[in-house]
Amino acid sequence: MTQKQANLLLATVSISWGTSYIFMKICLDTLSPITIIALRFGIACMVMMVIFHKKVIPVDAKTLTYSAIVGALLYGILFPFCMACKTLLLPQLVF
Repeated sequence: MTQKQANLLLATVSISWGTSYIFMKICLDTLSPITIIALRFGIACMVMMVIFHKKVIPVDAKTLTYSAIVGALLYGILFPFCMACKTLLLPQLVF
């Protein structure tokens, strides 16, 4: 990876992370936090399946167990964050 590609990737991740706060605040006016988390997980799953479609097929029970644990941990992190987005102002969330 060249320096230019790394900088572009870093900028893309930073922009995506920053705009997620804005979209979260907008979505919380119409959707519940659980629905937003389900949509985020679903979209991430679809994107990962498109990118890593060749490695999706060979999945065993151990991998599914670890995936369920990671999913539960992410849910435990994102749900309080969504609740904070619902009650706090946007500048308070960013910092």
